[in-house]
Amino acid sequence: MRLIFLVSGLAIMGAGAGFIAWLRAAQELGQPGVRVVELPGTNRLDIAFPETALGRPLKRVPPTEMEMAMMPDDTSLGRAVFEAGDGFGCAISVVLMGTDRTSLHRPQICLTGQGWRLDLAESQDTSIKIDRPHAYELPVRRLLGTKQVETENGLETFRAVFVYWFVADEAITNQDWERMLWMANGLMTRGVLQRWAYVAYYSYCRPGQEEETWRRMSELVADTVPEFQIATRPGGEGQ
Repeated sequence: MRLIFLVSGLAIMGAGAGFIAWLRAAQELGQPGVRVVELPGTNRLDIAFPETALGRPLKRVPPTEMEMAMMPDDTSLGRAVFEAGDGFGCAISVVLMGTDRTSLHRPQICLTGQGWRLDLAESQDTSIKIDRPHAYELPVRRLLGTKQVETENGLETFRAVFVYWFVADEAITNQDWERMLWMANGLMTRGVLQRWAYVAYYSYCRPGQEEETWRRMSELVADTVPEFQIATRPGGEGQ
């Protein structure tokens, strides 16, 4: 059940509202801020996740045909699931845009659509310390949500811990408005469309276990991000 829960919880990436469409014809697509590998015969790329995380296998979970059909044909989606063996699990997802800027949107919309009641008072902007290839603070947005799920034991309450940020070539932010502002600035000043990726880590737990789940997720982020994320300095256009 855990694997299904984690995977379905991260199948939340879809099309969102686009902007500044009048610049599309003149744009040059920038480089991604994550490591990728080509998928022959397609316009898509795969995310170069590590084979292991925290000393355990990291299981790749390919996107479904339905998921890919809902996205622009040059949008890429990579997903993996980590299971510690002691009940803790976490899903990792990266959506990488292509020339279509509508590939990315704020995750709050889809989480709510999946039945999670977001606890806005407990959600926050924070950071996770990364020590490779140099020490820096990775800005992330942490969301907490509550959901009642019908299980074999009856109706049970679960808590979601969802962490995300956006990354492009030499740019990292946990704010969607900031990403859009930098993207517009790059288009208008250099004619370059930043190729943003939306990175998300998702886990769930019982009520009262949120902080321990967050601690273990932070360890997973610190261990895996240096393996697939190229950009290492928070900030972006004009900074």
